[in-house]
Amino acid sequence: MINSAIEALYVFDQHNEPILEHVYRSRPASAKIVLPLYLAYPVPRPSLIYLPNINPRTTLFSLTHGNLLFLAPTSTDTEPLFVLEFLYRIVDVLEEFLGAPLLSSKIEGAYDVVAQLLGDMCDAGIVSSTEPNALRDTVNTPGWMNRLLGGVGLPGTSPSLLPSAGLKQQITLNPSTTGPAIPWRRANVRHTSNELYVDIVETLSVILAPSGRPLAAFANGSIAFTSKISGVPDLLLSLTVPGGKNAIERVVELPVFHPCVRLARWKERPGELSFIPPDGKFMLAGYEVNLLPAHSDLNSKSSTALNLPASIEVSTSLGPTGSDFEARLLLSNTYASTLGSSSSFNSLRPGIGSRGSGRSTPVFGGVSSFSPILQDLVVTIPIPEAVRNINDLRASRGEAHFNPAEHQVEWRIPNKDATMAGNATLRCTVVGPLSDDFDEDALSANGFRFNGIIGDYDEDEDSTYQASMVEKPKEIISKEQSDGRDARRIQRNVPLMPSSACVSYSVKGWLASGIKVDGLQIDTRKSRGLGETVKPYKGVKYLTVSKKGVETRRLLSGNMALIKKHFAPLNPEKAKGSMAPQLKGVVFDVDGTLCEPQTYMFGQMRAALNCPKSSDILEHIYALPTPEAQEDAMVKIRAIETEAMAKQMPQQGLNDLMDYLAKRGVKKGICTRNFDGPVDHLLKKFLAKHTFDPIVTRAFRPPKPDPAGILHIAKSWGLEDGGESLIMVGDSIDDMTAGHRAGAATVLLLAEGNLHLAEHEHTYLTIRQLDDLIEILEDGIYQEFQKEEVSDDG
Repeated sequence: MINSAIEALYVFDQHNEPILEHVYRSRPASAKIVLPLYLAYPVPRPSLIYLPNINPRTTLFSLTHGNLLFLAPTSTDTEPLFVLEFLYRIVDVLEEFLGAPLLSSKIEGAYDVVAQLLGDMCDAGIVSSTEPNALRDTVNTPGWMNRLLGGVGLPGTSPSLLPSAGLKQQITLNPSTTGPAIPWRRANVRHTSNELYVDIVETLSVILAPSGRPLAAFANGSIAFTSKISGVPDLLLSLTVPGGKNAIERVVELPVFHPCVRLARWKERPGELSFIPPDGKFMLAGYEVNLLPAHSDLNSKSSTALNLPASIEVSTSLGPTGSDFEARLLLSNTYASTLGSSSSFNSLRPGIGSRGSGRSTPVFGGVSSFSPILQDLVVTIPIPEAVRNINDLRASRGEAHFNPAEHQVEWRIPNKDATMAGNATLRCTVVGPLSDDFDEDALSANGFRFNGIIGDYDEDEDSTYQASMVEKPKEIISKEQSDGRDARRIQRNVPLMPSSACVSYSVKGWLASGIKVDGLQIDTRKSRGLGETVKPYKGVKYLTVSKKGVETRRLLSGNMALIKKHFAPLNPEKAKGSMAPQLKGVVFDVDGTLCEPQTYMFGQMRAALNCPKSSDILEHIYALPTPEAQEDAMVKIRAIETEAMAKQMPQQGLNDLMDYLAKRGVKKGICTRNFDGPVDHLLKKFLAKHTFDPIVTRAFRPPKPDPAGILHIAKSWGLEDGGESLIMVGDSIDDMTAGHRAGAATVLLLAEGNLHLAEHEHTYLTIRQLDDLIEILEDGIYQEFQKEEVSDDG
């Protein structure tokens, strides 16, 4: 049985010295015992550690805040999130009462207050009150008069000055004996100036492919509310999105609310938050917005479809020796400031109702005189550890420097330059473990040169003792030697190139999700103690922040060899003069590629076959002991597929792509793990006028991820290079691996469940819908990829 109790709390300072030990119940392991066991784990240490070798067996929960370490041991089965949330509440309450930042000296100097707080927040291990406003009514904090009198040895209060009324009357008059009627709000709140502020802050998390296409884009938002108003106000905050209030439930995902929010009102009318606020500033709500929802019409070709204020592109292996790389910062003209970077932050917080009005009006819902302002623009480029230095950092705007300790280039753009129209570039030259001059001179007479990257010697093909003895003119020898040196330098500098770059910035007056405050109203009928003459001032502020949240991933990591996958444009005009090979055909998967995914089938199949998730379904069937058992299993899954094929729906852009390939004379084939029934149904219903030949189904063995099916298609088309002149389009890791191993260029059709495959080593290109491939093929594929080196025996 899971217990929900706190046994003890230990707090340590920056020197790992205990400054507080508070035991709530039972006999937990002491601080001296658990601390060394916790420190024995490598950094970063997990927030939950099981310690079976002490008595009693203990689960240790931890939280690091600033220079302080909070540990909570428990010897019983306890809900982990319950204990961790309690530790976070402890930190929040201590900062509320002692002030931020939370320091060990503050805890030691106010131990009487800390002890009261810990006792009121948790009684005998049972968590009770964790709201700061409620704790203020029950915890006695010394005022300035008490501290003054205590400093000269006098008591802070005198018994003779207490009221002469009876004890019963004193208890009745003292609300702290029973606590406030509303746990999160102090009783008898009074303010001379009544104000209400809404601050909506969104943090971006965007990943862009090398082509600029967004792979994933999320905005994590928080709504901070500041209430400085007398009495007990009852408020209604209304939110809206570009699609109107009816679309807010679809846009806002994973909402979380402060306990003061009435959930029934939100469920009944999404976008409306009805609540009685705590006094002061608090977090009203949080949410997540998928900026690339799967169900919308996503025809995005680049990051501009997201309307990002800034994004980054990286070009590598530039210059005659391939030692240069260039970062190109793409700035949107929308965020060029007309106010200047010195504009007051408060100026972007106009009232959503005049000071004399209690009725709210939207700020950004209509025409605003304030333009969004792009500030704090920083580009960070991680650099491989093999890079010894970076020379000649040339920035068209701002300043850049290389930090060898953190192996990164940091490029800072001043606010006045960030608001200028146009793009900015940074070009850098990398220096590897050995300088170019030294490396060229390191070639010895026996034809070997030292490779400083791998720490070994490479054989030089141009200078071995087996080289031809036929003499060549000196001019030709000099040119060949120069070209050979440049080619070797370019190849040697490939591992020194950056694999990604990210952008940090903040934008005041703009939210990536498009959420806006539509109104803030006070319900005078439900409010108490406000007074009819009180008309609070209301304000709203929007802020979008990217903390290295917009990232472009250029190359893949790992034990890779650089290859080039070039295909000439299919557009005859653009193909003139191109030396790239011709695309000979495209191989398609079926489920999730030609038709919308029907992933629910796999769960039904596993249930019918009693197949665990760790096993491949087809491999599970082929491993059955008898042919009869295998055939019975095949019958079961074919029945499931037959039932599902009636619900097949074509992928977006399917016919447009097939018409285009037919127009350009590109062969089309199918390689799928389905049996032939669903494939025939799809082709007859949605692609009757198109020809796919050959069609490799489940009957062909071995199935994907083995490349045999794709190689069979290539052979039937008379191709002698395997899959090198093909493209494999699919939506799963089996598709990408099969195409990769066959030598084809793989194209991943992105969906909600496979975004992680976009950066997989077997994925070359990504598209969001099938007709995105048309533009790519029209212009040709000129892109470098990294591909896993495969040995002859592997």
